[in-house]
Amino acid sequence: ADAHGAAYEAQVFTPRLSGRRAFAQIAQDHADQPEAQVLLLQALTFCRVNEPCRMEWRHVDLEARTWTLPATHTKNKQPHRVVLTDPAIDLLRKAELRSAGRQYVFPSKRDPASHISPDLISHWWVDKRREAGLDDGFATHALRRAGLTWLKEQGASKDVRDVLSNHKAPGVDGSYTAAANMLDQMRIWSEKWAAHLVSLTAENVTQIGEVRA
Repeated sequence: ADAHGAAYEAQVFTPRLSGRRAFAQIAQDHADQPEAQVLLLQALTFCRVNEPCRMEWRHVDLEARTWTLPATHTKNKQPHRVVLTDPAIDLLRKAELRSAGRQYVFPSKRDPASHISPDLISHWWVDKRREAGLDDGFATHALRRAGLTWLKEQGASKDVRDVLSNHKAPGVDGSYTAAANMLDQMRIWSEKWAAHLVSLTAENVTQIGEVRA
């Protein structure tokens, strides 16, 4: 396929169960590496990969279990409140040991005053994905789609899915207010998705009908 076709395939690819399991295993196997932490946080929060890369400690409230992205950090230029599940909190506690006192949760290795590069994350994932024999369409953005598709299959409403993914057109008011009003539902569904991801690497867990993806 040409470059355009490959890019389109990556945009529409949705990992199936075995693909999600393979990702979860890779993230677990490399749990102390910032690249794996960024990708796992992306998966847990339904974000785009550049958003956890640019994550700043001043926007994180571990006690309130929220991460607030300013409008300057989101694709649609709308502020976005993200709920942090137990696995996300655990991950951030690990990151805190490495980056406490710095601006960014995931600082650049070359320049600690800057953040880790999304391109670095993407290249790291390409290597791990190929080592695991996963489909080339399984790009980082597919992690976001995997979570949202799973939520839909489990019965989460479109409103919940939209507010979790900050899926709102530029110029439309009320996205931040909507998130505040739906915070309980956001937490419930985020925890369900997080529990699913965690279960994928649990010992003696078998799933029926897995298809390689």
